[in-house]
Amino acid sequence: MNPLENIKVLEFSTMVTTSFASMMMAEQDAQVIRVEDMAVGDPMRYLGIAKGGISVFFANCNRGKDSVRINLKD
Repeated sequence: MNPLENIKVLEFSTMVTTSFASMMMAEQDAQVIRVEDMAVGDPMRYLGIAKGGISVFFANCNRGKDSVRINLKD
């Protein structure tokens, strides 16, 4: 059994440090679900060098996670 195997984490962040921390949790087998706003998504997707429309920062910090977009106003 891995340290975080039965843990579920909801991530409501657009900051690199939080995305990195939850990525570390995913690496230890926590189920991490990113929650993004429908209107904008995560601005980190577009910062820096990109491949296929996704920035290197975003791809690295969000590997191993699930993602859902939700209308946070309604």
